[in-house]
Amino acid sequence: MKKIFILIITGIVFSNLLKAQTLKNDIFTPKGSPVVTYQMTEASNYDREYYDADLMSRFPNAKPIYTYPPYSSTRLFNCHGYAWLRVEGGPDRWIGLNTGNRDPDIYMTDSSYVEVLNAVYPGKVFYTRPGDHSAVTTATSSDTVISKWNEWPLMKHKLGYGPNFGSSWKFYIKTPTITGSKNICAGSSYTFSVINAPNGFVWDVSPSLTKTGTGTSITVTANGNEIPGWVRVMLGSIELARYDLWVGLPSPYIYFSVQGPFYSEDKYVYDYIEAYVTDLITLYPEYPKFVGALGFEIANNTGPTIKLFSPDGLSFKTPGSIGYTFSFDFRYKNACGWSDWWKITVVNTKYYDSRAPENGNGWIAYPNPASSVLNIDLSAETTLNGQSVSQETEMAVSSQPTAKATASYAIKLYDEHGRQQRHTTAKKGDKVHFNVSHLKSGIYYLHIYDGVHEKPEIHQIIVSHK
Repeated sequence: MKKIFILIITGIVFSNLLKAQTLKNDIFTPKGSPVVTYQMTEASNYDREYYDADLMSRFPNAKPIYTYPPYSSTRLFNCHGYAWLRVEGGPDRWIGLNTGNRDPDIYMTDSSYVEVLNAVYPGKVFYTRPGDHSAVTTATSSDTVISKWNEWPLMKHKLGYGPNFGSSWKFYIKTPTITGSKNICAGSSYTFSVINAPNGFVWDVSPSLTKTGTGTSITVTANGNEIPGWVRVMLGSIELARYDLWVGLPSPYIYFSVQGPFYSEDKYVYDYIEAYVTDLITLYPEYPKFVGALGFEIANNTGPTIKLFSPDGLSFKTPGSIGYTFSFDFRYKNACGWSDWWKITVVNTKYYDSRAPENGNGWIAYPNPASSVLNIDLSAETTLNGQSVSQETEMAVSSQPTAKATASYAIKLYDEHGRQQRHTTAKKGDKVHFNVSHLKSGIYYLHIYDGVHEKPEIHQIIVSHK
């Protein structure tokens, strides 16, 4: 009689699984993040029959499910491949092939799925270590799940019942998708719909809006004008999905960023800009991405040519010398109409200097715009790759007072809605790298807490995947 020793620890894969595997790079999460998967060859019928008999005898309260009869056991997919891929209509694959591999985490960290407090059907269950196991919820009961046991059977079982899955788990559902208008104009009604919302969800809207109806679609009307708003889907106290929009006419207010080695945005300026001579200045409408800007108009321009790149903003290069002043009127429109005119005055107050700050105590964030990685260099030297910072390289440079060499920096990146997207801590001399490849194109804000000043230094960062 053949004897087979089965080490029942989910996530540990035996050497025989490594004999016939093909690495595949064709699977992506619902949000588009790549997932490492493996295409496996099937086990022998002898092994499959043995695994079925062995596991069913030791766990008699688990019910086998037969995907490839006459056996439940199969090597074609594992627990993660079943829960996150096969159930969603994907092919048979292994996800997280080797011990300690956390490949399935990407489904939970790139916003494809959102964590909820209790089991929701349909939904996912992720057993945290030492289990490192995935399952799907069922309509049977909140504590009954279906999961694939390594290369062994696919089982329907209670949450804590099985081969050493652990006793700690989290629940997830696919992030719902809200659709509707980006502009809500006064006097009109708009329909908003949601897909992938679980049973028990409710709609919520900002104070600038009024909603009527329930279910997967509601009607929304405006209560205000020239203000941001939002529509969101809630499950208890948890926000499952949010849809940002603009209510009424666009606001004429703008904020500015100076592209160049001196990236100056330490305060909001609405009608007066202090500029370095020859700097490239870019102006963005407030709430640029969800205001729904359809175009801009410039009038009474007394200065250089202004480039419009609708719907994102406008830019110009400051000419002349210190004291050079010019102005222009600015407005833009969305689906509800035109904003008021706003006069912008620009004054050259400083000469352009291609060097980094003279005291050599600044930090540098580059490239800006960033598409894949945003680098933050906290070294005392303000050079890049041994070269002085030049105007041709767009980056942010701080000229704040010197922090102690042992100071601990808190570095945070926020989106334009104030939601934290990245964070870390570092010390003077470190180089920090934020992966922004999965962030949406748009405007973000880098907050640097130097451990000396009470308030952070804030600089605008642009993420662009164009």
